[in-house]
Amino acid sequence: WGVGDKDPDTLRRSASGLIYAWPFAGTYNIEPVRADQYGITGLIARRDELGICKRDFIWKMVGSDADNFELVKVRESKGRGCFAPDSIVVIDDIGYFLGGDGVYAWGNGEIESISDVKVRNWFASDTYFNRSLYSSAFAKYNARYHGYELHLAAAGSTSIDRWVFYDITRKKWWGPHKTDAFTPTAASEIIDANGQAIPVIGSSVGH
Repeated sequence: WGVGDKDPDTLRRSASGLIYAWPFAGTYNIEPVRADQYGITGLIARRDELGICKRDFIWKMVGSDADNFELVKVRESKGRGCFAPDSIVVIDDIGYFLGGDGVYAWGNGEIESISDVKVRNWFASDTYFNRSLYSSAFAKYNARYHGYELHLAAAGSTSIDRWVFYDITRKKWWGPHKTDAFTPTAASEIIDANGQAIPVIGSSVGH
């Protein structure tokens, strides 16, 4: 599944087992078409559903093959879309992502805010983070502490050197923290020689 830069409202799927072949029959317009300049803002690859995000809501693709794929709007998703494609992390089949006013989680059911109760002001005000750079935010899974780590730019800054941590087990937020050693540009995880997942941050100088 993918999205091209020329038709950002169109979801595309490749032919079965052929990642280089993208037939016209495998295209799906995600409504509303041409409503804004952003179109599809991210894909949430859960176990049995593919979330297709826009800034204001989320659709999902369900089904097992080309004959029964079906688009369904996720209920209660109005106003709860994704702003940052690289903020999407799926943990235990729950998709976490950054919206325009906070962080949301999508599991088996509707989309819920995980930031509104305790830290809404972090994300919905201009006090802590540069909201104009939300689309550039990125996140990773920290397997050691079982949490979602989101990297953002501070208010008045264009450097994404702040990050916050959501403890999934305790349902608590920690932060904001600052990275001084370098300028972060990406985040992910790598598998070490013992098969353990290690969270990593990429820097602007290539390390």
